[in-house]
Amino acid sequence: MAGKIQCATHGESEETFVCAHLLRDSTGLGFNCAEPTSDKPFPDAWCDDCELIRAAHNGWDEESEKLVKISLLCSACYERARIRNTRTSITLDDLAELRWKCVSCEEWHTGPCLDFGYDSPLKMYAHIQEPGNPSSKIGRNKQIIHSLANFARASLPKE
Repeated sequence: MAGKIQCATHGESEETFVCAHLLRDSTGLGFNCAEPTSDKPFPDAWCDDCELIRAAHNGWDEESEKLVKISLLCSACYERARIRNTRTSITLDDLAELRWKCVSCEEWHTGPCLDFGYDSPLKMYAHIQEPGNPSSKIGRNKQIIHSLANFARASLPKE
């Protein structure tokens, strides 16, 4: 059974161990681990670079472990690292022929859609549409309700 740790972000959680490359906001580095079990739902994990070290030594041993820096994470941070770093088999090039209809301009486009957003947050939509509500303003890139800027649109960069 895994021990417990106190995470500054998630509070008390199960402890997990990952290579240092998977910490913070890393993305696309690969996420390698054994299959989770009921005894170990968050098995030790490492990135693709550390997998090269493990494979070169035919598994983890004293020598290969000296080459990899292992860090402690809470189970919620582990899940975030897994999601951010797991590589998919689909690339942007695979989506080059994808066709989709834009609800903003009503035109059909080809290629991956890298700009997702609503004209306003859905939960605020009813408030914005109230007739005679002078405190609500909506623009192309932001919405101000009672002078609070709480919405932004963004485009994802192409890699």
